[in-house]
Amino acid sequence: KMADDEGEEAPEGEGGGEEAQPEAPEPVTLKVRVEGARGVPEGSETTVSYSYSLKRPVLNEEGEPEEDEAALAAAFEKPEADEGEDEDAARPAPNRFDMETVHELPEVTEEMLYRLLTAPLEVKVEGLVAPGKVSIPLADLVLKKDPVPSDPDEPDFLPGAPGAIVRGWYRVELDGELPEPEEPPEGEEAAPVVFPEGVEVFVWLQLSTLLVPAEELPMLNILTFTVRSMHKVPERFHLGEEEEEENHLYNYAVSYSIPGPGEGAADVVITAEGGKMVAAYVKPPPEEEE
Repeated sequence: KMADDEGEEAPEGEGGGEEAQPEAPEPVTLKVRVEGARGVPEGSETTVSYSYSLKRPVLNEEGEPEEDEAALAAAFEKPEADEGEDEDAARPAPNRFDMETVHELPEVTEEMLYRLLTAPLEVKVEGLVAPGKVSIPLADLVLKKDPVPSDPDEPDFLPGAPGAIVRGWYRVELDGELPEPEEPPEGEEAAPVVFPEGVEVFVWLQLSTLLVPAEELPMLNILTFTVRSMHKVPERFHLGEEEEEENHLYNYAVSYSIPGPGEGAADVVITAEGGKMVAAYVKPPPEEEE
């Protein structure tokens, strides 16, 4: 019998059946794991958090970056003991976090690649004498560095692995200012407040799939411009006597204009983040020999 006879339908996939839709590609994910801290002063218990925007910051009227609701963010929370469980047994070891978060990334854009290549991930560290942070460069998540002998003997580290990994111990640096020393007992001098040296945090970041296919990486056009100083600027640009850097009247920015590709193409304009004027370094005079 013919498939178009009355009362009969063509089998699915034959003569007029709906074609199978291709499966949607798996989303690209970024796993961020903050394992723990070492070198922490005795008696200190730290916590960690991070927030990373895949977009260039937008400044408000006060010149502060606006909050990005789509930022990749996580914060360590101490696990609570289950009913009937000993609280001490449920509490993790001090300065051990084992905090792991998997973020689903949006569609890859030039702006995202720019951020990952230029803006490090900052992990905030609380619980020391003052807030601290570690800065982790993310360029190798895009460019995928070659394996080294110290890498673990695991498939994720082989040259043909689909994603990229950035990991290691990162030094904690002061994030802001130190607090004022406590009032000492009468007749004694105040002990100076010192940020601890040698504190490190272990962070592991892993992309499930490269954002740029491996065969296209050598074709990326990446230009890095570094402006370290300006010379012969107008006198009014300089700091006046007894004028603090934070209270200087001028804001500064540097921009480059690169001709676009092809005739009639628009120029590519790159603007550096706003900076501030700092006092010029003056080499001290040589000490006189006796």
